[in-house]
Amino acid sequence: LYELMGETKKSGDEADKAIKELSPDYTQISQLGEAFRNRNMLDKAFQTYAKGEQLLANPNQFAIPKAEILAQKGDYEKMFQTYFDLIDYNESYVSLVQTSLTMVVNFDDEKDTKVDLLRAEILKRIQKNPSSEPYTDMLVWYFQQKNDFGSAFTQVKALDKRLKMEGQKVSEFAGLCINNDQYEIAAKAYDYIVQLGPSAPYYYTAQTGLIDVLYQKIVVKGYYTPEELAMFETNCQKIITEFGDGAETASLKVKLAHIQAFYLHKHAEAMGGLSTALEIPGLSEMQKAEIKMELADILVLTGSIWDASLYYSQVEKAYKHDVIGHEAKFRNARVFYYSHDYKWSQSQLDVLKTSTSKLISNDAMNLSLLITENLGLDSIAEPLNFYSDAELLFFQNKDEEAIKKIDSMNKAYPFHSLADEALFLQFKVAKKKGNMDGAKKLLEEIIAKFPTDILGDDAIFNLAEMQHYHYKDLEKASELYKKIMFDYPGSLYEVEARKRFRILRGENIN
Repeated sequence: LYELMGETKKSGDEADKAIKELSPDYTQISQLGEAFRNRNMLDKAFQTYAKGEQLLANPNQFAIPKAEILAQKGDYEKMFQTYFDLIDYNESYVSLVQTSLTMVVNFDDEKDTKVDLLRAEILKRIQKNPSSEPYTDMLVWYFQQKNDFGSAFTQVKALDKRLKMEGQKVSEFAGLCINNDQYEIAAKAYDYIVQLGPSAPYYYTAQTGLIDVLYQKIVVKGYYTPEELAMFETNCQKIITEFGDGAETASLKVKLAHIQAFYLHKHAEAMGGLSTALEIPGLSEMQKAEIKMELADILVLTGSIWDASLYYSQVEKAYKHDVIGHEAKFRNARVFYYSHDYKWSQSQLDVLKTSTSKLISNDAMNLSLLITENLGLDSIAEPLNFYSDAELLFFQNKDEEAIKKIDSMNKAYPFHSLADEALFLQFKVAKKKGNMDGAKKLLEEIIAKFPTDILGDDAIFNLAEMQHYHYKDLEKASELYKKIMFDYPGSLYEVEARKRFRILRGENIN
């Protein structure tokens, strides 16, 4: 009231009186400090918290609100010191301090002086105590916010050596790198652990982690080099030889066979390896099912689609109510689609639309819709026959023949309803061949001509990935991920697009 009346001195006296009469009561102190903050009386709020800490005999009891007040006043150096004094008091506050700092520091703004002040304060604390794990963690976190995972790795490696953690810290960091699409750094991290030797406790984890990183790059992302394919095969074979041909390495044999068959064209070697794997004693039934699924895929690849169907049927029968059983049913339905038995294929796909796996139900709906739209009452099956043949040829790595099928379809039926699907298949062929500029144009054509069709979000997401991983145009990639989030709600890509958008914005994905 005095403040509103312009009685500044009386107002100050009343505020001082309130602070002076505080008792050692946490709730009372908090409420008075908050009341001052709500009235923008920041100095009085700060004094309240400082007095409260004295009364409670805890110099860091109100460190967070004190630091927030210092931030409001622009005293960032003291703000950092206050936050870090809290970490000195209790290391468990590291995560809370990191969250608070992200609200204040703009790591993307090169002109933000707070970024340099933060780094200086972290280094100062490390110099005081070189073996301090919390501040090395803070420095790693700092580099992650700067999207400098290379420097972060250097710090993690140094800490791991200093604290004699035998790769534990580096292994955790590698997982963080994978979550943030930093595959090259993750591979270096795992390689560092491998170099510690077989006696290191995380040696096998690192070996398999290195394989998983390469597998993600090759199979999931689709951006890899011939050298990485050769490295994958060599590393897999090395681990299987080192750890033995047993149940523990069965999953590696499945991945090795997939790369050998679909990327290195070593069909006989891949099938031989899987057949041998099926005979390994001690395999679980689930491991056998996974081997049969991969074996069936390779049989489709080599043209033995009905032999493949038998394996799919075995897995489906054994796991009717599990995801792997649903996946087997879908792949078997696709075999009948390839053989032009659309009626039977669709009857199986209709069952899968209610699958608990969103990915499988989405794939089933898409293929079912493709059949329905192109086999209507006034439609003929011939264009769909051309297209299903082209899809099978693409699956079998017969890319030139697949393109010829598409060209034949376009020539025979120039006004068919499969135009967007045809373009998307041509995109996949161009990408596989490394013709990224051609692949990009095909995606842009789909987006321009068919934005609301079933492949609209597929085209945008794939273009975003291309800008992200191939062209390294992070701004364009970010825009495209954002477009998925806002223009295609409910898209299968929405969750991943949101994650990638956050990564490109500089957020740390744990």
